[in-house]
Amino acid sequence: MSMEFVLGDLIDLSSWQLDRYAEDFSTLFVEYQNIKEQLDHALREGPRAREIRRNIKVLLSGMADMGVVVTDCNGIIRKASPAIAGLLGADPNSIHGLSLGRFVIDADRQVIGDLVLTLGREATDVRLTSIGGVALFGRVLRVPDPEQGYRITWLLRMAEAVAGDTGQRGALFSQLYARSTNGIMVTDAWGTILSTNPAFTEITGYAEAEVLGKTPALLSSGRHDGEFYRRMWQSLADTGEWQGEIWNRRKNGEIYLEWLHILATSDDQGSPVDYIAMFYDVGHFSSDRDRIYELANHDSLTGLPNRALCKDRLQQAIAQARRVGGSVGLLFIDLDRFKEINDTLGHAVGDQVLMDFSWRLVHAVRDTDTAARLGGDEFVVIAPGLASEDDIRIVAQKIIDSLAVPFVIDGRDLYVGASVGVAVYPAHGDSADELLRQADTAMYAAKGDGGNACHFFDDTLERRRAQRLDIEGGLRRALAQGQLRLVYQPQVAVGDARLVGVEALLRWDRPGHGVVPPDQFIPLAEATGLILPIGEWVLRAACLQLAAWRDAGLPSLRMAVNVAARQLNDVDFVSRVMAILEETATPPGNLEIEITESQLMERMHTGLDNLKQLRALGVAVAVDDFGTGYSSLGRVQSLPIDRIKIDKSFVVDLNVNGDSYAIAHAIVAMALALRLEVIAEGVELQEQADLLAGIRCHEFQGYLFGKPLPPEEIAVLLQRMKGDAPC
Repeated sequence: MSMEFVLGDLIDLSSWQLDRYAEDFSTLFVEYQNIKEQLDHALREGPRAREIRRNIKVLLSGMADMGVVVTDCNGIIRKASPAIAGLLGADPNSIHGLSLGRFVIDADRQVIGDLVLTLGREATDVRLTSIGGVALFGRVLRVPDPEQGYRITWLLRMAEAVAGDTGQRGALFSQLYARSTNGIMVTDAWGTILSTNPAFTEITGYAEAEVLGKTPALLSSGRHDGEFYRRMWQSLADTGEWQGEIWNRRKNGEIYLEWLHILATSDDQGSPVDYIAMFYDVGHFSSDRDRIYELANHDSLTGLPNRALCKDRLQQAIAQARRVGGSVGLLFIDLDRFKEINDTLGHAVGDQVLMDFSWRLVHAVRDTDTAARLGGDEFVVIAPGLASEDDIRIVAQKIIDSLAVPFVIDGRDLYVGASVGVAVYPAHGDSADELLRQADTAMYAAKGDGGNACHFFDDTLERRRAQRLDIEGGLRRALAQGQLRLVYQPQVAVGDARLVGVEALLRWDRPGHGVVPPDQFIPLAEATGLILPIGEWVLRAACLQLAAWRDAGLPSLRMAVNVAARQLNDVDFVSRVMAILEETATPPGNLEIEITESQLMERMHTGLDNLKQLRALGVAVAVDDFGTGYSSLGRVQSLPIDRIKIDKSFVVDLNVNGDSYAIAHAIVAMALALRLEVIAEGVELQEQADLLAGIRCHEFQGYLFGKPLPPEEIAVLLQRMKGDAPC
C-alpha cells in the first residue's frame, strides 16, 4: 500500500471512514524519519497531484484528437505537434512547409484573412477539412512576435469529437476538460494561452475570453524571483515537465497557493509545441491537511502522540537540553499481563484498557512532560529537566501506583502492572534513537525481574540484551536443527516409591554453548511466541516416547507436560492435543497437562474452556508451583483440575521451618477436602519425605527419588516394575 494511495483515499473519504483507516495511515507515516517534511511532501504529492497526473494522461490521450500548429503570416506550417499529421491526413514528413490555409473551408477563408490583416482581433474559430475529408474544428489566435511581427497559432480538433464526443478518447477528453475540479490551461511554445477549462475560471476568476492570446504572467503574484522561473523552464527543457507549489494572483487581486504540474509536448525535431498546465488551490484543502496531520502524529485509539511525534519531541527536548546544558529523562513503559487480557477477552477489552491507562498516564506525569504511545501496550514519557534518579523514580512509581486500582470493564476487575525502563540524556545517549533503545533495554530488565518495577539503564543491560538476541536467534534454529531433547523426572507414590509418572523437561543442547539452562530460554520463548511451535514439539515428543515405551512392552505410566499460558489460550490448542493423541495412539488418561498457579489466577476464558474440554476427554490437569500465588478455596474449587503440586520452596526447608510445614499441611488438607491429589516437588531428603507422608501427601518428585533422566534410564526403571522388583 503506497502512501500516495492512502493519502488520496483518505482525503476523498468521509470523516467516519477517516477514523476507520486512521490506524493504518498513522503506521505508514512512522516509517519516515522526518514526519513533518514527509507529510508536506505527501500532501503535495497526494490526492490532487495524483488526480492531475491521471488527468494529464487523459489529456495527452485526447491530444491524439487535438494538435497545435504554428504558421507564418502566409499560413505555412513552421511548428506542429505530433498529432497534426494524423488530423490532416498528411505524411508526417511533409507537414513542415505545408500551407494550412488550403484545409480551411471556403466559408471561413475570409475569417482567416480578417484575422491576419486586422490587428484588433486576436482569436476566432474556423472549420477545416482534412485530405481524407474528415471535418476538423480549429481555434486560431494571432499573437505578436518580435521577429515576425506576429504569428498564427492553431488549436485543431476533429469536429465529430467536438460535436458529439463519439470516440471514447474524445469523450474522456471533453468530460475531463469540462468537469475537472483542477484548473487546466493549454499554451503554445511561447506561453500564449490557447484554451482553459471552467475550473480555471473558478479558481482564478478569469473567463477564458479574457486570457486567450495572453500569457500566464497575468497570474503572477510577484512573490517568486527570476531564479525560481529559470529553474522551472530549465526543468521543462530538460525533462519536459515541472511540478511544485507556486503563489499566483486571482483576478480580484487575492494571492493564493497552488500546486502546478506542467507538461510539454514536442514536434518531430524535439522543439516544444505546446504546454499543458493543471493546478489546484492548496488552500481549499487546509482542513484536510489538519486532519491528515492529526492522523499522522497522534495515536487514533488513545489520542496520545504516536511514535513519530514522540521522536520529534524527544529530539527537540534533547536539542534544548544540549543548548542549556540540561537533561532529559525518558521512561519506557510496557504493561504487564496485558497480552493475556487481549488474547483471552478480545481486542475490544484490550483497547479499553489502553484508553483507560493513557488517561491515568497523562494524569500521573507533569504538565511539561510528554506521554506518548509507541504501539501495542508500549508507552513512553519524555521528562525534560529530570536527571536525578530519585526524581525519576518518583514519576515511575506514580505510574506504577496508578495501576493499583483495577480496570473495571464489562463488570470484570482487570489488573495489569507496568515495567518501566529509564534512560537519561546525556548520561545514556545523545540522540532520540539511542535513548529509546536504552530505555527499552532497561524496560526488559524490569520485566525480567518480575515486572511492576522501574529499572535504569546501565552498560551491563546492553550486554544482557545482546545475549538475549543471540539466544533468540539460536532458539529459532534449535527446533529445525534437532537441538532440543526431553528428559524425564520420576514421580513416585508415597509408601512404596512405585514409579507412577514422569514429568517431561525440555533441554537445549546448543552447539558451542553446551546445555542452555531452561530459565534462560523458556521465558524468551514465551515472550517471542516461539513457545507455540516448541510447546507442540514437546507434547508430540513426550507422547511418542510413551508410545515407544508401550511398544517395548513396558508398563504404562502418566506423562506430565508443562504448558505455557500462550499455548493454553490458543483456540486451536485442544484440537492439536487431540491430533497428537490420535497420531501417537496415546490414551488420554496417560497425559497430564501441567499449568502454573499464576496462569489459573488470570481470567483467561479461552484457557479455562480448553482445560474443561481436555478433562472431558480424559486428560488430567495439574497445577504446578502451588502456594506461590493467591489462590482462594472458592477459586480452586471451581477450577477444572485433578492434582496440585506443592512448590519446592515450601519443601526445601520443611524440616527446619515451621511456617513451611504449616503451609504444606494446609495445602494438603485443602486438596483432600476437594478430593484432589497432591504431589510434592523438590523432595531431596528422607526427613522431608517422612514429614510429607505424615500429612498424607500422595506422591513425591525430587532428587531423593531420581533426577531428570534420559528415556533409556526411565525404561530401565519400568523394566524393574515389570519384574515386580522394587524401584
